[in-house]
Amino acid sequence: MKYLFLSLFVLTTIYFSSCDNSSSSRAESTPQKCSDMESYDYGYAIARDQDGLLADCNYLYEIASTQKNVTSKSCFCEGVSDFRNSK
Repeated sequence: MKYLFLSLFVLTTIYFSSCDNSSSSRAESTPQKCSDMESYDYGYAIARDQDGLLADCNYLYEIASTQKNVTSKSCFCEGVSDFRNSK
């Protein structure tokens, strides 16, 4: 029983350490699209949520800035634009 627990612990540790390494290597190889990725991601998410709404980036930015502190309008608009161009 003791050996079973020990081997299970070792296998779990190896599994989680390999998952951490693969996700960090993916993040390092993907270049950032904008200097403020939080604003970019929020713009992308707002555009996805408001997919049927035909509003420009300025209008979506005004809505988003009342809900969350969005610091970069250009990065926010780039996220909105990237979502709309990906469809």
